[in-house]
Amino acid sequence: IANARFWDYFAWTAKGCGEYHDAGFDQWQTFYDRVRIARSFLRHPGLRSDPAYYMIALELLRDSGGTRQQIDAMFHEGHEAFPRFLGLDTDYASLLNTGWYGNAGDIGWFAETLLDDPGGEDGQIAYAVVTEEAASYVAYPYLFLETGLTWSKAKPGIDLIQRRYGASNYDWNMYC
Repeated sequence: IANARFWDYFAWTAKGCGEYHDAGFDQWQTFYDRVRIARSFLRHPGLRSDPAYYMIALELLRDSGGTRQQIDAMFHEGHEAFPRFLGLDTDYASLLNTGWYGNAGDIGWFAETLLDDPGGEDGQIAYAVVTEEAASYVAYPYLFLETGLTWSKAKPGIDLIQRRYGASNYDWNMYC
């Protein structure tokens, strides 16, 4: 898993920091060659017992041009095995961004599903974490207007996070 993650990050260095259209053919060729190497490290079936497998598998599907159906299937497999793994929820939420694989309202729909599965306090925390992920790419005035997320459903999860884990300076700046 660590090798796959390394090669995926290494692939992005080949693309460079500019816009997608600024990367040349050779940069993209190197990018996809490195993504193929990264994917090769995930072939061992025993890796699926680690929740981090599903995070990097989602990222590699994104990076290799996987379909929304493949992304959804990989997420559902991982979520079934690890329903309380927040890292998987945030990665999937980032892929539901309309700039990647999502449609308008997908983030809100996904967060709603987490209130039932895993449900309870864990579902409330997951809803809040997905909201935080969406806040990283949706401008504040539009976060609750365009995503289908609601403050009234995010706030209880934020309160639970603060009670269970405390709040970092990043958290306070994010929520205030």
